[in-house]
Amino acid sequence: MSKRGTITGFVGPMNAKKTLLLLDNISAAEVVGEKVVIYKPEVDDRFAVDKVCSNCGGSHQAIPVPSSIQGELKARSTFILNDVKKNHPKVDIVAIDEVEMFDDDLVEVVKRLADLGKDIVYSGLNTNYRGEAFTKSIGGLMAISNKLEMLTARCTYSSNGDKNKCGAPATMTQRLKDGQPDFYSSPLIVIEKFAKEGEELPKYTYEARCLKHWSCRGKRPQKKFLYNKVVKK
Repeated sequence: MSKRGTITGFVGPMNAKKTLLLLDNISAAEVVGEKVVIYKPEVDDRFAVDKVCSNCGGSHQAIPVPSSIQGELKARSTFILNDVKKNHPKVDIVAIDEVEMFDDDLVEVVKRLADLGKDIVYSGLNTNYRGEAFTKSIGGLMAISNKLEMLTARCTYSSNGDKNKCGAPATMTQRLKDGQPDFYSSPLIVIEKFAKEGEELPKYTYEARCLKHWSCRGKRPQKKFLYNKVVKK
């Protein structure tokens, strides 16, 4: 019986060193001669289309994953499985960065890679700016992980400009629109556009926040209970 691969995850809010830990894991594997391939969403071009980069320093060449039919802001998970089988059949470790930006096939792709004996390492945001699971895949990935690190950052909230920042353990990602907490009703993912001459566009920024200082404007929509009826005997 062939060895089943392990699944390791690094999840948490903004600035929690998720990608840095992913890169450290990869570097340690390469030092001992293990073969690694790393994937990232093609739409994530903040640093480079073909590189995974950490805000804390460090980078690694990566394969950009094209968009899914689920939406242009979702990367096509099956691309990873097909690429590993076709171009990297002898790789030991498959690393995936920014898992929150992949489509809903990601959990099944990871399971099949593990069945092939590949170890999987992933990193990404576990919750969105609304404080909810970022995607359907996030909960599934966390549930099947053999090793899972729930990371925290430091809360950067300040009521006095740049002075006296909170500094408490931050588990939430705060989205600010023109310096104010965004609304629940806003789009889940926002890609900022360059303003045309004379055009004023909202500015979005993201911070790590503790529960006390994290907020969303507006009212959270309450879903209906699915099993609230009394069962008659």
